[in-house]
Amino acid sequence: MSDDAVTGVSTPTPPKLSLEDSRNAWEIHPENPYNWPQPKKWRIALLVAAVILLVGLNATSVTTPSLIIAESFHVADTAFPHSFWPVTVWNTGAAIGPMIGMPVLENFGIRRGYLILYLIFTATLIPQALARNFATLLVVRAIAGLVGGVLQNALEQVAPDIWATDKQRNLPITFYTFMYVSGVTLGPVLGAIVHNLSWRWVFYIQLIIHGAMIPVVLIVMKETRGPIILSRLAKTNPTLAKAANELPRPKIPTLLYDAIARPAHLLFTEPVVFFLML
Repeated sequence: MSDDAVTGVSTPTPPKLSLEDSRNAWEIHPENPYNWPQPKKWRIALLVAAVILLVGLNATSVTTPSLIIAESFHVADTAFPHSFWPVTVWNTGAAIGPMIGMPVLENFGIRRGYLILYLIFTATLIPQALARNFATLLVVRAIAGLVGGVLQNALEQVAPDIWATDKQRNLPITFYTFMYVSGVTLGPVLGAIVHNLSWRWVFYIQLIIHGAMIPVVLIVMKETRGPIILSRLAKTNPTLAKAANELPRPKIPTLLYDAIARPAHLLFTEPVVFFLML
């Protein structure tokens, strides 16, 4: 016999929440990145901006000692300027990486992917410094560019995640542009200062800096994707379940196809885009 039958008192059925109620609950939830306090938002933005600058140093710091690097590997520029390859392969990787990496981070979460990419990028500095032949240097530089290109564009993803309006995003995006340009501009300066010790110290210095930054990245970097946070909270919070259930769940093959096919379509069908890329 049920307790209701014994006591004669019926237990009221909790009201069913509508989709609109669930959405409203998420909009005012403290875990919603739009509702985070400003110091938390800026800690994340400044960290990502600092990494953008450091990655930019790696992109261009080899330009100053490029001839010395080529000579150390017995690579001549007589028939072709092979000394440009360390920068060229990096930039090529950086052009390809975001097309694949950014949609994955957008749909599956920023924090985990960002940490993995940062650790991979830091690890590539070791073979860049220790390379025993020119081919090894080019391969690891290409990998560094592939990963670094995503890290360099991360703030473009993070800013819309944590600031709701274009007006609020203006300053973070401006700061992103400043740090991006500063990194690639200061790279040759770093190369000029350090390469007299040895061109390998251009990478050793970066390895020390990036290694020291690992604990900071692990502590400060948070998940900023609202849909990812919402999905996690909905597992233990029924109030948010309806809002979470309407989130799209794209598959990785679809994401990769859209990320590659759409830019390619715009590149070859839109004259403005084509000529800007030139």
